[in-house]
Amino acid sequence: DCDRLCLRGKMELTKALLENLMLAPRTCGVTVLARHSERYPILSDEEVFTVGLTENGVAMAETLGVELRGRYRARRLGSSPVGRCVDTVAAVGRGAGWQGHILTEDVLSHPFQGEAWDQRHSYSPGEAMPEAVFALVDFLLGESGPGLGEMDFFCTHDTVLGTLLEYCAGQWIEFPENWPNFLEGVVLWRDGGDFCMAWRGEIYSLQKALRLNGELERLKGCPAD
Repeated sequence: DCDRLCLRGKMELTKALLENLMLAPRTCGVTVLARHSERYPILSDEEVFTVGLTENGVAMAETLGVELRGRYRARRLGSSPVGRCVDTVAAVGRGAGWQGHILTEDVLSHPFQGEAWDQRHSYSPGEAMPEAVFALVDFLLGESGPGLGEMDFFCTHDTVLGTLLEYCAGQWIEFPENWPNFLEGVVLWRDGGDFCMAWRGEIYSLQKALRLNGELERLKGCPAD
């Protein structure tokens, strides 16, 4: 009984991400960009890059993987170079029974997105999207999306996830009001001629966001109108 209660508690923390997955059609593959799982407190600037996952954080990620087991095959596994993000992807993979190398990607790191994050509240739709944000979108969508039953799973930081939400979904990310939780993330997929992104029960058009500032034609995986 105790084990079942602990498992239920862990799944409550991943519920938002699983609900976003339910919004994606079953007729296509999906891409997930999630914040890392629960970590120990960061008490100094030096610890920003070194603090790891708690035992509960590892268990949360493995439990999420169990939920994905048999539902999706891993196509691409990627992470920020920071250890707690790599460890999150590894734990999800263990739970899901996925095999595959985890690529570390600078585009998923805070230093890569830091300037765009700092300038996020001064951005208006229609302005040129920061190059770092466009690079993130281009990386996530790729030259071809995951096929039916496939998932690209990427792990990043709260600020990187927040940057994507600010520039591409018009969200105003502030702590603690709507800050991304541990192991919370967005789900992206292709829907005909559009790229869609699910976040906290809502679906946003990335094609609309990209077209507003003239970036759509630069996208490697640009769908036909």
